Amino acid sequence: MKTDKDFFLRFPVGAIFGTIVGIILLSISIDFLGYIDFLKEFLFILKFIKNAFGIVVLLYFSFEILIYLLRFSPSKKFESHLSEIRKAFLEDATKDGSILIGDFISFRPWMEDEFYVKSKKGIPKIFIPVYLVAFTIKDDVIYIQEAKAQIQSKTYLLTGYYVVPTKIILSASFSQERILFPTKSGEIGATSYSIQIRTSGGEVKVELFEEEILSKYGNISNLREEFVTKVMMTIRMLNRNYQNK
Repeated sequence: MKTDKDFFLRFPVGAIFGTIVGIILLSISIDFLGYIDFLKEFLFILKFIKNAFGIVVLLYFSFEILIYLLRFSPSKKFESHLSEIRKAFLEDATKDGSILIGDFISFRPWMEDEFYVKSKKGIPKIFIPVYLVAFTIKDDVIYIQEAKAQIQSKTYLLTGYYVVPTKIILSASFSQERILFPTKSGEIGATSYSIQIRTSGGEVKVELFEEEILSKYGNISNLREEFVTKVMMTIRMLNRNYQNK
């Protein structure tokens, strides 16, 4: 069964060399060993060992290549599935007549013990875990929904839901935080940007953009600029709705 990790499989280059070695072992002749007196009696056994070893090597590495071909998922499939998931998520978020204020695709590596990032044309475009966030408003109430995208299956799992009446909002702002978290490869640091909504009853913080890890996989300047523009527009809408009360 395919998983989202399969979008990040690397072609097994070593298996190509292993397959070539297996073919060579099956192709080469060792009949010349028959001219050596003390090996003449064992020539049949030596041929059997050579061929058996060649078959094992060939089958092993051919199977590794076959598994890669069966499990590999192209980047276009990732982008297509994510687009469908996002569309379905936003339709569900607004199906009750709520108006969309802002939506985000969020990379949250600290949510799992493994994360993956792949660059496209020098820009990080594919990553997991992927989270979707939608800010909507209806009847002077802000609704914030968060969901984890499951790319291969084209589904999402709701992971967060906030209901914030505009009358209790004190302010909405942009914040930055560095998060340390454990992974299978050790402790990792991530720089996260979020929207913080202060209310008379407490605070709601929604993580939206990770910078530190993504920047290691390519140029994120355009991604950052797009994100900042979008988040500032969302904050402006949140503050405007509060101020109008």
